[in-house]
Order: sequence, then C-alpha cells, then structure tokens
Amino acid sequence: MNVGELIEALQKYPKDVPVCVDNNPIYFTDMTDAYWDGRLQQIIHDEELRGKSYSIIGWKITDKGSKVVLRTMELEDVLLDNPDLPVEYDLDARSIPRYKTEVEAIRVEMKEIIAREGR
Repeated sequence: MNVGELIEALQKYPKDVPVCVDNNPIYFTDMTDAYWDGRLQQIIHDEELRGKSYSIIGWKITDKGSKVVLRTMELEDVLLDNPDLPVEYDLDARSIPRYKTEVEAIRVEMKEIIAREGR
C-alpha cells in the first residue's frame, strides 16, 4: 500500500476515530530509506482481483527507494519512561479489574528495570 492508497482508504472513516496498528496508537510518522531498520516488504496484488476478493499473488522484499513508517507507542514504552503515568480505563465494569492488574504488573516490571539500570 502506498501513501495515496492509505489516504484514500482512510477517507471513508470519520476523522475523529483513533487509528492503531496491532491495537497500539500511532505516535508519529516517519519517511526513511527502504533498507533502514529491516528491508521494506510489499504485497504483490492481482490488480483485477484487488478489492473484490483475495488478490495476493506474490511478495516483494526491497532495499530500494523510501518507505513511510507508522511509529507506534506501546504502554510498556511509556511506563518505562514514567512508571507512575496515569492510565484511564474507559471499559465496562467487569473488564476494569483485569486491565488494572495487567497495568500494575507492567508498572512493577518497569520499576524493576529502572532500578536495575540505576536510573
């Protein structure tokens, strides 16, 4: 997918809906060389089938040109920087305890890492 195709695909959604990659929020975008931080991988489509049914007919790995990268942020990364960062839970009541337990476990782990590193 190129930038134009992504913009076109996103235009059908309301502009205030959050966008994520694997449930992680996008923190910023970046354009870099295709070879940087691992080679660019692309899907090769059968253009006659594209958008109608399964259209993948190949795969391409390249180190030529540029790529736009969606840089995501994970909760672990943020809590490693600030383990006491407030976390809001906008969930149904029965889900909140599970997520609070998970977040608190991550906080403990990040504080242990910080202590080990002497920060």
